[in-house]
Amino acid sequence: MSLFFLLALLALLPYASCSDEWERNVSGRPWALGLTLPDGCYLDDGGVLSWSSSRNLTVVVTIPNINYTDNTIYVIVSAMTLSGTVIQVAAGIEPGQNHWSTYVMYVTGIYGSRKEYHLVAYRAAPHPAPGSRLSLSIYSIVQGPHPTWFGELYYHSTGDREVFAVVADGSTSFRAGGHEVIALESYTSNEEVFAGMGSMILHGIFVDGRRVVGGWYVDDGQVFYRESLFVVGGGAPVPSFISISFPRNGEALWTYSPVSWEASNGVALYLVPLLVLAISIIILVAAKIR
Repeated sequence: MSLFFLLALLALLPYASCSDEWERNVSGRPWALGLTLPDGCYLDDGGVLSWSSSRNLTVVVTIPNINYTDNTIYVIVSAMTLSGTVIQVAAGIEPGQNHWSTYVMYVTGIYGSRKEYHLVAYRAAPHPAPGSRLSLSIYSIVQGPHPTWFGELYYHSTGDREVFAVVADGSTSFRAGGHEVIALESYTSNEEVFAGMGSMILHGIFVDGRRVVGGWYVDDGQVFYRESLFVVGGGAPVPSFISISFPRNGEALWTYSPVSWEASNGVALYLVPLLVLAISIIILVAAKIR
């Protein structure tokens, strides 16, 4: 066993007793706004994405400029292995924190009644500052008789990198289908928390080193006409003040936009006279018919 592999396995130990605290801190029903990548997404080299022949996912993202919250928020990267295990690597912030931390977990039994969450890293390093650029990765390494899946977070501004051995589930590639690869997931809908976030910026999604430039779709947990392998979040509605846009191929922005009641009232000022006029016309026509 190599030194790298041994260190990665040891990284599991300090967080094994944190599951109860994590479950207490993520109580509630979260919302999530993300991007799902099905097979056939367009790659920058002219090819198309094939999940079942891939085993390395990296997402480069700038996290929101949020330095306080009243409930947990994640920028979360997820993928399902060929064996049906969902692996998640996230940067997150919890109440009482002014910085973000690293979270790693895997989920088993996702299609049955015994879905279980297995926490690997909780509030771990790196601890990026709000608004930092990160690379979050999920990949498998075939080493010895038990190929292992790893999660990794790289903090660009400091060069800090942490690698976590996640699970050896017998698979070495991802499962074919739609993966909700990147999402902003939140257990709070408090608008004050998001008001100064600026934009969460997706700089690029790379599968086996090849950049995905299109073919994905937005997933808010309510896309019932698609066949995603899994859904991030608990199905709570996405707040109206959070939106997503696509400035260039392969990039995306999650942005806070305050709800403008003035605009709504302005529209109402125009609609009310029109409604009165329509009712008056109907009354006149009805009188003539009689």
